[in-house]
Amino acid sequence: MDKELSIEDPLIDKSSWQNKDIIDDSIPGISLDKAYNTILKNKKNKTIVVAVLDSPIDLCNRDIANNVWINTKEIPNNAIDDDDNGYPDDIYGWNFLGDITHANYDYVRIVKRYQSIFENKTERDIKPKDLDVFNNYLKAKSKYDKENDLGRRKSLYAINIMKKDNEAKKALSPFVKNNIYTIEKLNELDTIGNGLHKHVEQVKSLLKYELTDQQLKQEFEKIQVDYNKRLNLNFNERTINGDTPDNINDIHYRNNTVSSNLDLYTHGTGVSGVIVEKHNDTILTNNIKIMPVCISPFGDEHDKDIALGIRYAVDNGAKVINMSFGKEFSLYPKWVHDALIYAEEHNVLIVSSCGNGWLNLNEVNDYYPNDNINNGKEVCDNFLLVGASSHLANENLKVSYSNYGTIDVDVFAPGGKIYTTYPNNEIKIDSGTSLAAALTSKVAALIFSYYPNLSASQVKHIIMDSV
Repeated sequence: MDKELSIEDPLIDKSSWQNKDIIDDSIPGISLDKAYNTILKNKKNKTIVVAVLDSPIDLCNRDIANNVWINTKEIPNNAIDDDDNGYPDDIYGWNFLGDITHANYDYVRIVKRYQSIFENKTERDIKPKDLDVFNNYLKAKSKYDKENDLGRRKSLYAINIMKKDNEAKKALSPFVKNNIYTIEKLNELDTIGNGLHKHVEQVKSLLKYELTDQQLKQEFEKIQVDYNKRLNLNFNERTINGDTPDNINDIHYRNNTVSSNLDLYTHGTGVSGVIVEKHNDTILTNNIKIMPVCISPFGDEHDKDIALGIRYAVDNGAKVINMSFGKEFSLYPKWVHDALIYAEEHNVLIVSSCGNGWLNLNEVNDYYPNDNINNGKEVCDNFLLVGASSHLANENLKVSYSNYGTIDVDVFAPGGKIYTTYPNNEIKIDSGTSLAAALTSKVAALIFSYYPNLSASQVKHIIMDSV
C-alpha cells in the first residue's frame, strides 16, 4: 500500500477525488466537477473514440458496455472484411495477440535477434553505422544475464520451498485435523524426538507471511512462467500467431476476440473504466467510446503490435489513443515513431504512461514508447507522457513510485488509489501511471468532444499548460 494514500483515508470513497478542484476543494484533481458545472454546462458535444491499446477488455462490464465503439461498416460474423480495412469482422476492435498470454521481454528479443551477429565482438569489430545497435545489444545482454540469473535462482528457490512445504504437510497430516494449519495448532504438537520439529517450523514460516496453499502455488507459477517463458531465449510465442514479428509489412494476423482470457487480464478493463467513468451519474462521458486494440501480454509488447495498433486505431476513427504500458528496451523503435507520425498527420493524440519505476527519466531515459530519437529530438507533437500524482497538495504530490523528469514527462495526473472497473462487474481501488494516463485520455477526449476544431497538438499543450 502506498504511503501517500491509504484505504482509511476519507478521500478514498466513491466520490472520485480525482475529479475535484485544487481551489474549490483543496484537492489537486482534474477539476471535472467544476468544469461540468461551469464551462461545459448545457454545452453540446460530439462522440469521440478513444482507442485503448492494452490487454483484452471486459466489454460486458456494466460501466463499460454502453461506451464501446462499434464498427458499423462491418457485418458481424460473416468472416468477410466488409469495410476492406484488412481485419475481417472487427466489430469492436482487433486483437493482435490472439491466444497469446505470455511473451518475452524486449531485452530477450534483442539478444535473440543479434546474438549470432555480435556475440564475442568488441567495438573495434563494429562498423560505425552499427554502433547504436551494438551498444543496445550490449545493454540488453547485460540486463538479460542479470535477470536470467536472478530468475534461475528464484525458480530453484521456489521449487525448494514447494518441495519442503509438501513434505512438511505430508508428515504433519496425521496430526492436524482436516489439514487446516494454524500457528496455534502447530504450537500444540509434540515434536520431541519424532522428527516433526523441522516440518512444524517450515509450515509456520509460511503462515507468518499469511500465505495460503493457493497463494503459494500462484507465486510459484508466476516465478516459473517468468523464467521459462519471458526470460527464455528459446520461447517463441509468435508461432501461435503465424506472423513474422520482424516484418512490419506482415499485418494480417490474429482475431476480433477483444474480450478473451479475462480470468488473467484485468488491466485493459481497469484503464477503460477510468476513461468512461460516469460523472455523478450524468451523461458527461456517454459520448466517449472505447475501441479495444489488444497488444499487451504478460511480458513486453512487440513494437510491431504497437505500431500496427496505432495505425489500426487511426484508420478506424480514434481521436485519442491511450497506451498505458511501457518497457525498458525497444527492438524496433522506428516502427513506433513512424506510427506516431502517422497519427499526427491524421490529427490523433496519443497518451502514454511514464512508468512506475521510481526513475528520473532526465538521468536514465530508457523507457519506451517515447517520441524522441536517442533521448534527443522529438519526432512529433501529438504525444503526451504522463506521470501519477496523489491527492496531496504538498511535497508528496507525486506518487512515490511514478517515474518523473522535466524533459520527457509532459504532465502529471491523478493516479494514486482510484476506484475503477475489473472484469465481472467488480469495482476495486487501483493505482499507477496507467490510470493517470487513462484519466488524461479522458480529459483529452472531453476537450475534443466539446471543442472538435482543435488539433491534437493544441489539445496536448492545453493539457500541459493547464496544470
